[in-house]
Amino acid sequence: MKRKIFGLLMAATLVLSQAAQAEQVLGKRPALKEVIKISTLLDHPENYLGKTIKIEGIAMDVCPTRGCWMKIKSDRKKESLLIKVDDGEMVFPMSARGKNMVIEGKLIKKMMPLKEVLELEEARAKKAGKPFDPSQFKGPRPMYMFHPTGVVVQD
Repeated sequence: MKRKIFGLLMAATLVLSQAAQAEQVLGKRPALKEVIKISTLLDHPENYLGKTIKIEGIAMDVCPTRGCWMKIKSDRKKESLLIKVDDGEMVFPMSARGKNMVIEGKLIKKMMPLKEVLELEEARAKKAGKPFDPSQFKGPRPMYMFHPTGVVVQD
């Protein structure tokens, strides 16, 4: 009888521990109900700057050194959004790669200097096997990234 009770307790403990590991919360748990599609956010970024919003997507890549950034796949093909925190503020685990992420925070706009734009576009042209014409690029380019206050890594 004691063995049966012990076995049931062990099974219950195992089930509860697996349920607790079904998600990992980083920072403050997202509380907003409405989820904004990443494609909508990138189509109309000025509408969302400085507002607290909630997004969802699959983590495509995670910073391998400090866990300070990750790229989230958009609902539209070949599109992603950079999620960035200050070092030590929050650490995105490498295990998040390929998992669904629920993220609450604010969209930030930064201007990429022309020098960096040229380096980026030259690398893209080289990768695509196309010629690079720097005269096509005239000045800094806006770059949008998301600064989270809370993230849920879902298994």
